[in-house]
Amino acid sequence: MQEINVTPSQEFIKECFEYCKSTGDLTWSVRPEYHFSEKRYCDSWNKNFAGRLLKGRTEKGYCRTSLTGKYYFIHRLIFKMMTGRDPLMIDHINGVPSDNRWENLRDVTAADNSKNIKLSKRNKSGLLGVVKRSGSWRVRITARNNRINLGSYGDYFEAACARKSAENKFGFHENHGRIAQRG
Repeated sequence: MQEINVTPSQEFIKECFEYCKSTGDLTWSVRPEYHFSEKRYCDSWNKNFAGRLLKGRTEKGYCRTSLTGKYYFIHRLIFKMMTGRDPLMIDHINGVPSDNRWENLRDVTAADNSKNIKLSKRNKSGLLGVVKRSGSWRVRITARNNRINLGSYGDYFEAACARKSAENKFGFHENHGRIAQRG
């Protein structure tokens, strides 16, 4: 079973942040004094940070922040804030790692997350699992931990149809194979 990265309690997260579901923005709240060892630290922190939008990003574009001396991905904090539980893995449905609107986040397994990946910049055919070899289009898909060969086709359109049909059969997300976006 996949290990879950545990976030602070839902109550604590709600005391620290305000979340706008429609924009995906997370802002610092005025935090209570008991979050700090001394009142002066509380006053200073609230003066400097309360009401500010969280903007920290990783090199891959995911938003993150430091809280209680640890770094957390913002999408994981949002999920816990909204549901009260830690997610296995968060899928940004549209593939934009900084888009933390509630409608764009879903809790998935690693297997489900792999059914909604973007097209690699190195891909030359324009479709995942379709490559040109020796004058024909070879098609394959990985589903249920098995690599499945779907055949070779002389026509690109037939190869594309075979791949898309297999994606539908194995429950791939409609955004699977999209062109990469950065947020």
